[in-house]
Amino acid sequence: MLTRLKVDGFKNLVDVDVSFGPFTCIAGVNGVGKSNLFDAIAFLGALSGKPLMDAALSVRSEGGRTSEDKDGTTYVTLHQDLGSEYKGGGRPRHHIAGKLPRTVLSNVNAAESATAVLARREMQSWQLLQLEPSALRSPDPYTSPRSIATNGAHIPATLARLAKLDLNPARQRDANRSLGGEAAAVYARVANRLSELIEGVRLIRVDVDDRRELLTLLLADRDGTEHEARSLSDGTLRFLALAVLESDSDVRGVLCMEEPENGIHRELAALIAQSSWE
Repeated sequence: MLTRLKVDGFKNLVDVDVSFGPFTCIAGVNGVGKSNLFDAIAFLGALSGKPLMDAALSVRSEGGRTSEDKDGTTYVTLHQDLGSEYKGGGRPRHHIAGKLPRTVLSNVNAAESATAVLARREMQSWQLLQLEPSALRSPDPYTSPRSIATNGAHIPATLARLAKLDLNPARQRDANRSLGGEAAAVYARVANRLSELIEGVRLIRVDVDDRRELLTLLLADRDGTEHEARSLSDGTLRFLALAVLESDSDVRGVLCMEEPENGIHRELAALIAQSSWE
């Protein structure tokens, strides 16, 4: 896991040295660089598998863009701001994307250094969450990725994977009504976690629509009435995304989440922090 990060000269971060525990809260007034600290972590994670400029452009960029020439060659254009005392400061420079260097870590293999490969895998698992209500509410086609995206999309597909639902109609045995075995355990674990923060949660499940090949998240309240994700509150959906991530053994490494208090009542903030620490 990431235990310490030193940053100097990335965006507005100068001589920054931060130590991390299992749960670390980054707080401060607007504009001090909280988001830039997360961007630095995302940049380092991207460097583990991408060329230098691709990694730079994968985070929120303030000075780069790509373009394509007539012959199909892709260029990266950097707008440098070196200050008025430097001749040519601010003049854009063009680089052929295919010739830009990759980091040593991104090219290393197990025969050269098994330790470096393990470090690369750890860095590639670092994830920045920016949960968006529209993504959290969306159902998933059968072909959707089976892990939660950075914006919170694909909760139904992820739960279907965790519950090991068989989406092949020829083999499926009424996954909507039969909740025995592993599927029931997964749904119960997520629902129980959610009920610690939100009253009235009785059941969470994934509805499987073979005709439309669509997966839809359903939440049943204490009366047994089921509600689709599109009718749930922003706070409930954010809780749900975190509960699913917690249940997913494939999720590891650093997990950064901006403004975790969005859509959450202040009295529940302490409970979320406690749950994250545990």
